[in-house]
Amino acid sequence: MAHSLSKSPNGEVSYAPDHHDDNTLEEERLALVEEFKKRKRNTTEIKQKMGLTFSLQCKEIVEMQPMVSEVQERWPAPFSLEETRDIVSQRKTAALRGLPIFIREDVSTFFLKRLVTDPEDAVV
Repeated sequence: MAHSLSKSPNGEVSYAPDHHDDNTLEEERLALVEEFKKRKRNTTEIKQKMGLTFSLQCKEIVEMQPMVSEVQERWPAPFSLEETRDIVSQRKTAALRGLPIFIREDVSTFFLKRLVTDPEDAVV
């Protein structure tokens, strides 16, 4: 059963980002794969190309419903350790920032920021 991409203003799962020219995005995807194969990767370029090609990735996954191994082959960057760490870090940060709202505390006073000035204060 093939699914179609739909625009959802409410953020449902079927939401698809704006999609541009497939040929241009495929060229960007190929450049992303080539950059990812390098021993010394340009992470800034990888992140930029991932952002550019996200709509194509969504379209392929929704419409073609490929096996995970096929997605990993065509889109290796999201499965990398660096990208996984970034996602986990972003989720932790979001959860921590939402904590005072969840427990109904004043956000401005909930977190105290401290500068590490002494080496023995540094967390190892």
